[in-house]
Amino acid sequence: MRKNRGWGQRISAMSMAAVLALTVGCSNSADPTAPSANKANVNGPKPKVIYWTNRPAADIERIKTDILNEVQKEVDLEIVVIPAEYENKIRIAISGGNAPDMFDVDGVYTANYAYTGALLPLDKYWDNADFDDYVPSSKEKTTYNGKKYAASLFDSSVVLYYNKDHFAKAGITNVPDKVSNAWTFDQYLDAAQKLTIRDASGKITQYGAIPYGWLAPDVTNEGASFTHFLNIWNHGAEVLDPKYTTAKGYLNSPKTIAVLQEYQDYFQKYKVSPLESITKDQSGFENGKLSMYISNISTSYALKTKYPDLKFGVMPLPKGEKQYGSSGGWNVGISAKTKVPDAAWKVVHALTGKEGHKKFAEMFNFIPSRKSALDSIPTLKEYPFNLAREQMLNARARPVTPAYAEISPIFAEMMSAIAYGGNPTELANKAADNIDKVLSKYAK
Repeated sequence: MRKNRGWGQRISAMSMAAVLALTVGCSNSADPTAPSANKANVNGPKPKVIYWTNRPAADIERIKTDILNEVQKEVDLEIVVIPAEYENKIRIAISGGNAPDMFDVDGVYTANYAYTGALLPLDKYWDNADFDDYVPSSKEKTTYNGKKYAASLFDSSVVLYYNKDHFAKAGITNVPDKVSNAWTFDQYLDAAQKLTIRDASGKITQYGAIPYGWLAPDVTNEGASFTHFLNIWNHGAEVLDPKYTTAKGYLNSPKTIAVLQEYQDYFQKYKVSPLESITKDQSGFENGKLSMYISNISTSYALKTKYPDLKFGVMPLPKGEKQYGSSGGWNVGISAKTKVPDAAWKVVHALTGKEGHKKFAEMFNFIPSRKSALDSIPTLKEYPFNLAREQMLNARARPVTPAYAEISPIFAEMMSAIAYGGNPTELANKAADNIDKVLSKYAK
């Protein structure tokens, strides 16, 4: 039976569409220069800024002390931690006219918040030279229709993890240690076949790889879509047209269908990949049931901490016609309804400016979005983090469209059905039709 487990918080397409309609109806940008509450009176109280986040409470205390200490001398900052159902709760607050002054937003959903009028454009605050410090993919995930709507808190870069003991037993020694000599997809498949082990009865006791991701196909959340997009792009194929107006002729093109068939072959033809999650933690990699999988570079810390006896290595993602790195992570934006936009921007800038952004990345072992931080954090120049850093410089963001939240589950369900043996052409045609119906709702 297929299960759906969370990777971050994502609301369903239907509930998002319903809330979106409410949000559009109530959105109304505040005039940043108008309200007197925007600036602190010399002899009066500091302007109060309410900030919603889904970061753990323990993280917030460190952020307030080490990054936001100075700005709190000018701003009365209240940080509200939303530990569960964050995406639902922030959208409900926005639709009900009770949005916080600023809030964290998943980078891939920023376009939707901007489209609905929930976010304040930040162009009047942001120096273009400073914005140019972002890597290209982070510029994409913080803008919509040519305007800046958010600042990047951090990014993510996925890499290929492998079990060193499994590689030694299989005689695999050509392990790339640079992005420039990454494996091809053919080499990746060849290694997966060598690493797959069956017992005397033919039962698989060790799987070679989960193709192009860390999640087995019984999981269809955003984590699945995240790496599936990247896999298709790196094969030189596409899911949508460049302007994000249609999937037809792209998702169901012969080139993309060939990639989908290759994906299915891992499960159905070669049988080197598990159809269901082996474990809930690291998909079976942590207990030796899986030899290779793709995950965030930050996973290396979790593996070292939780599984100290596991001997693992890291290599760059497989390459095809293209060699994109991943781009994920979260942003922070200012509510279009806030009465204290200047004060809120001071907090945003303190948290995401060059100094704050670097501290945030180092504090929580995140990949930074700023080139200055990528160049100045010493650990990012050392293996294995140097691989993630190099890939980040050529990362590609997921489609920047307000329709993404409804497109992603259609795409993920298609990929899951293909892994379970469905006809790739038929499923791609059906998904392309359904995606185009979604896109048409947002067409101007």
